[in-house]
Amino acid sequence: WPADLPSSVKMERKRTAAEVSEQDLQEVISFWDPKLARQNIEERFSKGASLWLIRSEGNLAGFGWTVRGCTMEPYFLPLGKDDPYLFDGFVFPQYRGRSLMPLWLNHALQVMAAECNGRAFTEVAEWNQAILASLKKTPFRRLGSAAKLTILHHTIVWWEQANPSQEPKGELKKVSI
Repeated sequence: WPADLPSSVKMERKRTAAEVSEQDLQEVISFWDPKLARQNIEERFSKGASLWLIRSEGNLAGFGWTVRGCTMEPYFLPLGKDDPYLFDGFVFPQYRGRSLMPLWLNHALQVMAAECNGRAFTEVAEWNQAILASLKKTPFRRLGSAAKLTILHHTIVWWEQANPSQEPKGELKKVSI
């Protein structure tokens, strides 16, 4: 998978809120409810997540998150302590169509592979065709589909394994990094 980024693209990893400039923070939260977004960001950093800023020609073009060994909410993925989880990637509308999301995903996978020996996971809503297309340009492979419901702080998950006959031949279902 591509190891090098184009010279016009830079990835910055931020491990604490203090490392994120106020301008970058404002741009990141501008697509959400700012108060809720700030709470989410603080919670994510407190759980050891990293915020990745995607820059194109020096401008903030998008972002994504990674965390190791857990998800932010109770979920169905059985993560081990060294398993990276990539989530909430977003490219700002004016930068879409430039393959920035697969560039970030591959870059983050490469960095995380150097740090840990786990399997990398992500999730995508089945309606999100843009992210599904981006994932085809990465080593990620579909493991299956799941539906979840949380009732009184208890999560119930329905899981269906991917049909092996529909997967590309010769490729792994789980990605080891």
